[in-house]
Amino acid sequence: MSADEMLSLARQIKALDDELECPQGPRNTRQYILLLKQVRRCAVSLATLVT
Repeated sequence: MSADEMLSLARQIKALDDELECPQGPRNTRQYILLLKQVRRCAVSLATLVT
């Protein structure tokens, strides 16, 4: 478990969450689903590192 890896994943999750909350442009449902899948992948990776 690397602290740098965990910090990197946490930053990715935060950036994706910010994008979901304050999009830079109009989005359709498919784009939101893709963003949510990215958040999920990062969260799962982070959980794997922590446990």
